[in-house]
Amino acid sequence: MHNRHTLMAWGLLMVILAPLHAASSVDDAHWKQADEAMNKGLAFLRAHQNADGSWSPQPGPAITAMVLRVMLARPDIDTTDPAVRR
Repeated sequence: MHNRHTLMAWGLLMVILAPLHAASSVDDAHWKQADEAMNKGLAFLRAHQNADGSWSPQPGPAITAMVLRVMLARPDIDTTDPAVRR
């Protein structure tokens, strides 16, 4: 169940981030909504990170790498962020 929720949260973030690649075409109201949704998704991911720093109960870097890629795409998150460092 945990893995399914992680995948859903990551998928939500990707669905939100993909159209925002051309951020200049997004008006302020829609950007605010998208930013709020992304922040909720990031909060979920932070709350469900495993003690070893991963986001998947199975060995392998795939899910964790995707989550980190999404997190590091944010201008307010860098390699000093506790979740990224873990």
